[in-house]
Amino acid sequence: MRHIIFQLTLSIALVALVTTLGYYFDRSLGMTGIVMMHLAVSVFSAYYLRFRVAVLTSLVSVAAINYFQTAPRYTFQVSDFDSWVALTTFLLVSIVIASLVRKLRNQTAQANLASGRAAFSKQLAEHLAAEEDVLNLLQTSVDLIAEHFDQPVAIASISVPILCRSDDCEFAPESDATRWVIEHGRAIGPGTTNWQASTFWIIPFEKMPSDSPALILEVGANANEALEYLRGLVDQVSIAYLRLKSREQVRLAELHVHDQTVRNALLSSLSHDMRTPLTAILGAATTLVTQKPELSESEQERLLNAISAEAGYMRQATENILAMARLSHVSESSLALDWQSPEEIVGTLLARYRQRESAIEFRPQMHAEVLIFADAVMISQALANLLDNAFSVQPDYIPVEIGIAQANTDLAISISDRGPGFPAGWSLENIEKFARNASSSKGLGLGLAIVKTIVDLHQATLKVQPRPGGGSTVSILLSKWKAVDGLSAK
Repeated sequence: MRHIIFQLTLSIALVALVTTLGYYFDRSLGMTGIVMMHLAVSVFSAYYLRFRVAVLTSLVSVAAINYFQTAPRYTFQVSDFDSWVALTTFLLVSIVIASLVRKLRNQTAQANLASGRAAFSKQLAEHLAAEEDVLNLLQTSVDLIAEHFDQPVAIASISVPILCRSDDCEFAPESDATRWVIEHGRAIGPGTTNWQASTFWIIPFEKMPSDSPALILEVGANANEALEYLRGLVDQVSIAYLRLKSREQVRLAELHVHDQTVRNALLSSLSHDMRTPLTAILGAATTLVTQKPELSESEQERLLNAISAEAGYMRQATENILAMARLSHVSESSLALDWQSPEEIVGTLLARYRQRESAIEFRPQMHAEVLIFADAVMISQALANLLDNAFSVQPDYIPVEIGIAQANTDLAISISDRGPGFPAGWSLENIEKFARNASSSKGLGLGLAIVKTIVDLHQATLKVQPRPGGGSTVSILLSKWKAVDGLSAK
C-alpha cells in the first residue's frame, strides 16, 4: 500500500512540475513544448511506475493541459473540435506508449532473468565438471543454488544425511516426504501433480524409483516458472552425480577384477611353484632315509644339493607370493616416489647377487648421470625378479647383462640373458594365464606378474623382445627421468 501511495504522489508531483513550467514559460515553450513535457512524464511513469499509475498520469496530464493551456483557460470546457482531437490524441498516444513501454519493461526483465539463469547454469556446470567426489559435488550444488535463489536449499537421500548450508539446516520438511519422493521418483509441491499445497519443492534426481538424492527448496514467487527452472538445475546436478557414481562403480569393479586376478595368480603359483619343489624335496629326503646305506657319497651329496636347491627355490617363490599379496593393496599414491639414481639401485642389487657368486655384467650406456622418479625399493624388487628369471635359464658360464640406456624419450633398465627365450604364445597381456599353464618355467609367471604390477604403478612400460644371437631382453621403460645437468629431462 505504501508503495502505491508513493508512486501516486510521485506521478502527481511530476505532472504538477511540468504544468508549472508550462504556465510560467508558456510563450517560450509553446503548446508543442508543453505537450512534449507531459508526454515525457507519461513515458517515465509507464517505465518506472505501475501501469495503472501511468494511465492515471496520462489522465491528469490531459486535465492539466485542458485547464491551463486550452481555450477557454482555467476551465475544463473545450471550445472547439480541434482541441478535442488534440486532447484525445494525446491521451491515446500516452496510453499506447504506456502499454508498449510496459511490454518492453517486461520483456527486458524476462531477458535479464533468462540471461542471469543461463549464466548461473553455466557457472554450476563448470563447478560440477571440476568435482571428483560425490559428497563435495552435492555440497557445492547446495551452496551455489542457495546463494542463487537467496533462500535455504538442501539435498537429502535415504542413506546420506541432509546436506545444506551451515545456517540453513532447520528448514527442511519431514523426512517421510523426502523418502516418498525418492522411492517413487516423483516431485511434490506447487506446480507438480503431488501435494500442491506443500510449502516446499522436493525434486528427485531420477524420475524413477532409486536411491539417488532429492533437492529441497522453499516455494517462492512465480512458482510455476521457478519450478521449471529448478528442474533444469536438478537435472544438471543429477547428471554430474550419476557420472561420479558410475565412475565409482567402474573403479570398484576394476578393483574386484584386480583382486580376482591376484587371487588366481597366487593360487596358480601355490599349485605350480610349491607342489613341484615339495615333491622333489620329499622324494630326495625319502630316498636318503630309506636307501642311505646303498647310496654312494656322491649320490647322497647330489640328493642333498637337490633338497637345498628346491628349498631355496621355495623360499624365493614364497617371497614372491607374499610380495604379490602386498602389491594387491598398493596404490600409486602410497609409493615412496622420489628422484633416485638408477645406477645406485642396480649397484645395490648387484652387490647382493655377487655375494652368491652369480655372473652378472653391468653395462650403463649413459653419457651423463641420470635420475628416475620412482620408488627405489619397488624398482629393486622388480629387477630382482627379472634377474632370478634370467638366472633360471642362463648357462652358468655366460653372465647376465644389465644395461641402462635411453630408448627414444624413455630411460630403459634392461636385463638380458642367453636362455631359450620365452615360450611360444607367451604374452605380457596375459601373464596370469601363462602362470597357470606353465609347467617347466619356475616362477616365471608370478615373477613377471610382480614386475608388471610394479611397472604399472610407476606408469611405466614393460617390454620383452628376443635378443640377437639367442635369449631375451626384458626392459623397464621409465618416462619420468632427467639428466642431472637438466638435459634430456622428461
